[in-house]
Amino acid sequence: MPWTATVDSDTSIVEVRYSGALTEGKLADALDGARQLACRYGITKVLADCSGLTVAPRYGTLAAIANAFTGDYRQRQLRRALLLPKSHLLTDRLEFWETLCCNRGTTARLFSERAAALAWLSESDQPSCS
Repeated sequence: MPWTATVDSDTSIVEVRYSGALTEGKLADALDGARQLACRYGITKVLADCSGLTVAPRYGTLAAIANAFTGDYRQRQLRRALLLPKSHLLTDRLEFWETLCCNRGTTARLFSERAAALAWLSESDQPSCS
């Protein structure tokens, strides 16, 4: 499975770890799985660890999924911190994803270090794309 999702009850963060090749269907499943966990536990913060990705979804796929967020109130309430993949070739796609999410009212930020991502998630419950 190219993703797993868990809840850290100490920090109230849903963590999704991605690895290998992430297809369109698997990304949609992962995002929905994170949303379901967040709803079940009343959590609004998600850490998406993309450091293990080797293949990211296409730009068109990312745009279609981000567009779907526009009509999904529960997805827009989540504050997402994304850890960049080790492959710099995939960074452009995650930067594109970050911009798409922010332009559609969903909070997302990219980080190269886990500690910085966790600090940003713990700063505030108020969404911010900057």
